[in-house]
Amino acid sequence: MAASLGFRHIVLTVADIDRAATFYQRIMGLARVRTEPHTITLAAPGLRYVMNLTDRKETRADDDGPTAPIGSLGGIDHLGIEVDEPAEVEPLVQEWLAAGGQLLERRDMDTPYPSAFMRDPDGYLVQIYSFAPELRARVP
Repeated sequence: MAASLGFRHIVLTVADIDRAATFYQRIMGLARVRTEPHTITLAAPGLRYVMNLTDRKETRADDDGPTAPIGSLGGIDHLGIEVDEPAEVEPLVQEWLAAGGQLLERRDMDTPYPSAFMRDPDGYLVQIYSFAPELRARVP
């Protein structure tokens, strides 16, 4: 079996690609690595993960129908953004709010490991969280 590098990118359909790019650059520290008509590509250092933002709304050649509405994730419930330490969740929540996001709910997954469910400016549901160190230690 071929070795997988894991999930490495996501493509979000957004109403305004420049606004969305500015939002995610501010929130996640991503760099703009490519700009094409209708698409902006953002990446983390070393291309650990990539986010493509598009304002295309037409059907893709390999799809059975039109793209889902902006802010919809189809069968996916939400996206997750992990931070290293529990104390980093709240500052990112505040940055998210300052950048135009919305706070929906706060949760403790394994107290005192906080989590917050947010909406980005296009309505995508995103969880900001921190895993307990003992849980991280169980994953090779």
